[in-house]
Amino acid sequence: GQGTTRHSFIAIADVAEYLVRSMDAPFARNKTFEVGGAEALSALDVVRTYEEVLGQKLRVSKTPESIFRAIAFVLKPFSPAASNIMALNYLSATVDGVVPRASEIAAEFGISLTTAENFLRQKFRQPAVEGD
Repeated sequence: GQGTTRHSFIAIADVAEYLVRSMDAPFARNKTFEVGGAEALSALDVVRTYEEVLGQKLRVSKTPESIFRAIAFVLKPFSPAASNIMALNYLSATVDGVVPRASEIAAEFGISLTTAENFLRQKFRQPAVEGD
């Protein structure tokens, strides 16, 4: 797509922390919580974050949303799983996936969510940004 839809990307370590803390949280018993990351980012935001962390410009290539939809349709009789992946790519490119209360829910669990920048800095072993 155009890379402008926003999503609440969440670090896997933060998901694990939710699971661990929910086991000892009476308020979480028999409840479902929609969780998300520290910030709602577009794919272009993520590219800019990578560029900042790596200190270099990245080449961006885009696939029109309609391609994902067409491929999903063509693959359906042959591989429903592959068709579903293409349909998910289409949705990701066309519909925001923002968790509205992500920070509030994290606070309820006492979790400090990992920002995309700090996640990438950890992956590339660079010093973290203040506040995370």
